[in-house]
Amino acid sequence: MAKFLFLLCEYGRYQELKYASCVARRIAGQVKALGHEVILVERPSPKDANNAISQHKPHVVWWVGHGNTNVTTLERVQLWIRAPDFNTKILDNTIACALSCLTGAYLGKYVTEKEKCKAYLGYKKEFWFVWCDDPKYYNCACQGKNPWGVREELWKKMVECMHEANLYFVLGLAKGMRAKNAMEFSINRFNYWIKYFENVEPRDDKEASIIRTVLWILNMDRNATVLHGDKNATVPVERPVKMALTIPMLLLAIGCGVSFMASRR
Repeated sequence: MAKFLFLLCEYGRYQELKYASCVARRIAGQVKALGHEVILVERPSPKDANNAISQHKPHVVWWVGHGNTNVTTLERVQLWIRAPDFNTKILDNTIACALSCLTGAYLGKYVTEKEKCKAYLGYKKEFWFVWCDDPKYYNCACQGKNPWGVREELWKKMVECMHEANLYFVLGLAKGMRAKNAMEFSINRFNYWIKYFENVEPRDDKEASIIRTVLWILNMDRNATVLHGDKNATVPVERPVKMALTIPMLLLAIGCGVSFMASRR
């Protein structure tokens, strides 16, 4: 089975990165349930991230951090990778999923073409998301506080949906998909949420306004998604062992003599 490393940043300029990391913990649980090894690194500095990669040699690395076309950062906007001249080999022999603005425009292309990163899913434009910056509701994403007056059943979906759609790339890999299919799995999750919010009947003008914002964000992020490197890259997944032909034939003969009764996401 494969090793999946999640770099769970919380502080960017505020605590806005905590939203994505909350969702990542949930997806990590699903990855682990599929039989893979999961490594979680909380609030990683660049040194923490490098040490974890060196120690565990993961097949897949996911992180959330601010970025630019050639730069990605970790906790408290500390520089982690800069193409072409800083720490660009750290993703060698991995499939990377970067929830980091603009890094799909150049950084992902560089580490897959000039270095040995197998595949890199990122965003060729900014990755947008909804977050709460009201001081009265500090950390509201992960604590479930709702400052906007929208229905509770919509609140968590509004702040989590775009992060979850990104993480479906990782989940797709864990399910045994090739990188290109895992990307489609992610895109289809964006489509799922777009359709969901298009069919929500807003209760009032406030809900209608926030729903429009969420739909704008989901469309922007979906259309900015890009995959570099080997589109057929996969991770080790345990496959069912085929039984020898003589065994199922014997079982079939016995079963027929006894009874005909024996005949997802």
